[in-house]
Amino acid sequence: MVPEVARRTPATLRVEGAMLMRDVLKSGTFWFSVVSMVAIGVVLGLSVEFWGALSELKHGEESLSTTIRNIMLILAAILALPLAIWRGWVAERQLSVSDKQLDVSQNDLQLSQQQLRLTDQQIRLAESSARQAEESSASQRYLTGLQMLGDRSLTVRMGGITALQDLANEFPEEYDIQVMRQLCQFARNPTADNNVDSVDESSEARLREDVQRILQVVGGRSERQIALEEAEPYSPNFIDADLRRGQFWSADFSNAIFLRANLEEANFGNVNLRNVVLEDANLSGVDFTGEFVVDRISQVPSYGLTQAQLDMACVKGGKSPNVVGMVDPITGEDLESIDREC
Repeated sequence: MVPEVARRTPATLRVEGAMLMRDVLKSGTFWFSVVSMVAIGVVLGLSVEFWGALSELKHGEESLSTTIRNIMLILAAILALPLAIWRGWVAERQLSVSDKQLDVSQNDLQLSQQQLRLTDQQIRLAESSARQAEESSASQRYLTGLQMLGDRSLTVRMGGITALQDLANEFPEEYDIQVMRQLCQFARNPTADNNVDSVDESSEARLREDVQRILQVVGGRSERQIALEEAEPYSPNFIDADLRRGQFWSADFSNAIFLRANLEEANFGNVNLRNVVLEDANLSGVDFTGEFVVDRISQVPSYGLTQAQLDMACVKGGKSPNVVGMVDPITGEDLESIDREC
């Protein structure tokens, strides 16, 4: 293999020499050295030419040391001028480099800001896409839940009720009131059940299972959901609903409307009945004390029910509701049962 140096041609050497000479000529140190040498030569020449003049003062001749000192002072003065010029030139170059670096830094900063704005836009776009996808998914879940709620199979309907409940809990602002309207409408007009063969005698002593599940969902609304409904305003609507033998336990039915609803032999325990509308509601055999709530061990009476609300309801066959031990929250007096016939 031929060595690298051996392959250099005369033309290559001339080019490299020219480049080296260009770098040398661009060097500030080179020109400072040239100026310094010229200045020294000029000073030495002038010193030889005017040696006598430098060594003479008004009072006679000076000593050799004094003459040399004078020459050195002149030389220093001459060298100081190009040195000062060179230092100023170097400082100017450094300032120019600093300005360029500052410009580069500013450009980098502007680029970073542009990239940051672009990133923010991408994030907002991604969030918007995610929201749209989420809304689309929620809308599909809502429609699916409604379809399941209208199915003739009890199992499918129960799944639809749970799906709608989950949707209302996850997106209360968008779906709570819609879901509650649909569930209450179902409670007023339930879908016919095709599982007639599965109904046993004990089921007749209770409210049908899907409607009972709806009562649990409506009564289990969160404080946030109730606040949203009051701001709308919206009230759970059970007008003319058949809720006989319904079990109401640890629930919040404040503001609910039971106008002309049939609540015969229903049991209420630990239920918030604040502002409930009971006008012409059938309360025959209803227990508000929590004593007979099915599948409950402890007895906790309902609360929030006033005598004025109770007096708006009615009974059949003299079967007055049980309100023993309950107190009107407004008057502080014990509630009295009613006997107004429906």
